[in-house]
Amino acid sequence: FNMLTPTTDLNNALLSHILTESNGFSTAAGYVGAENKIDHDVSLLIPEIWARMTPADRDPKNLIANGSLEKLEDFEYQGKKVLA
Repeated sequence: FNMLTPTTDLNNALLSHILTESNGFSTAAGYVGAENKIDHDVSLLIPEIWARMTPADRDPKNLIANGSLEKLEDFEYQGKKVLA
């Protein structure tokens, strides 16, 4: 039973990631790209995938250097600015 408020849990999780210099990643649900619809949150698969990867494969600096991660720029879609 957790008597803490959700805000306290989130603050503790954030602080833990900062203090341990852990890298955070997020995943998408809905549409990924123009044609790929995902009907469920793929984050359910991330812990399993992450557990099978080496630490170097999970390192954002290494992923950027190898071209696996890239920065997204803001863009305009149907006359509205989409913030990346």
